[in-house]
This record gives sequence, C-alpha cells and structure tokens, in this order.
Amino acid sequence: MKNIKELESKGYKKLHTSYTRGYISRKSTTDCIRPYKGKFGEGYKVFTPCFNSSQYCYVTYWIK
Repeated sequence: MKNIKELESKGYKKLHTSYTRGYISRKSTTDCIRPYKGKFGEGYKVFTPCFNSSQYCYVTYWIK
C-alpha cells in the first residue's frame, strides 16, 4: 500500500487512532504503513508523527 487514499479505495475503514512509543520523522512526506493482523482483525497500521513529543507517534488502524 502506498497511501491512505489507496486504503480507502480498497474498502478499508479507519477503526481508531492511538498513541504508541516510537519516532516518525516530522519531515516525512509519506506515511509509514505496515500490515496488521491481530486483536482488531486484519488490515494495516498507519504511523504518523506526533508534534507534541519526539518519543511517541500516532498509530491508526485500518481494518477491512
């Protein structure tokens, strides 16, 4: 997957967003998208930077 619009076009729905420990560059122009299979089902996790902290980032679960 390349971006969020591609996830939406393939039928994935945003489940929720939460905080997670880790760093994502604030200068990054692309989202970090990783496959996910776990408690909420199967889909993708999208990591985006948190501008309030350098030790945490946001993770959004996209589930089909």
